[in-house]
Amino acid sequence: MTKHFHIFSTSRCGTTYLYHTMRLYINEQQQIDSQTALTFNEPFNYRMNALYHPGNLDLISNRIDHLLTTTDSHVIKNHNHHLNMLSDRDHASYERFKSLDLYTICMIRRNIFECALSRAIAGVTRQHVTYDNVLTDIRINPIAMRRHVHNCLFTTDSLLTNLHKFHYSEVLAYEDLTFDPRTDFLNRRIAGFHDVDDLQVTDYVHKAPNKRDQVINYGELYDITIEKIEEFSQQPLLEFDGVVITNNLKDYEC
Repeated sequence: MTKHFHIFSTSRCGTTYLYHTMRLYINEQQQIDSQTALTFNEPFNYRMNALYHPGNLDLISNRIDHLLTTTDSHVIKNHNHHLNMLSDRDHASYERFKSLDLYTICMIRRNIFECALSRAIAGVTRQHVTYDNVLTDIRINPIAMRRHVHNCLFTTDSLLTNLHKFHYSEVLAYEDLTFDPRTDFLNRRIAGFHDVDDLQVTDYVHKAPNKRDQVINYGELYDITIEKIEEFSQQPLLEFDGVVITNNLKDYEC
């Protein structure tokens, strides 16, 4: 069975950058258009292609069939909640996907404030990957920010406790990316790829603008994040604003 490379995470953790970096090195020819039948950039994203509409259910099985039969390695990016939905709505396909030979990279963002604020800004601007029209003087609703912080805490905890029971080949933090594609690819230490050229991913993803320059109630949102982290009832799991309030990644089995 062909080995595929699986980036498993939640939103605003650097997954689109890593997906395109790895895709360009491993299988530049794989399809990337989210509207095509064989896209593997969030293939189970139920908001794309109305996946669970009765007329579109073949899209899921066709994508998994392709991964099971192809002789070319593919790079796949999944978000945790997309697999939650797949397991609930089409459990047979979920189990078929999990039967693949996967090199799974679990990605998290240790800085919960940055993760949650990035989600909140994207929710206002609708800009997730490229930033052609940078907005300023954005005010984020405090209620929405509390929801984003809670979701970031909850999903990071579920990724690290590995509720889907993948074999994690690596746990990678956003903060450990260099954003030099060649360096970040070689740091994955994937067998068979030792001497690779420089490449650019700027056609596919851009660096986000400085959040402090965009958001007028930045300080208020920072305080909300501290408050929500203190309310979180789990054992300390995370880092916030450079202060370690988490077990180190090395303390997790992967």
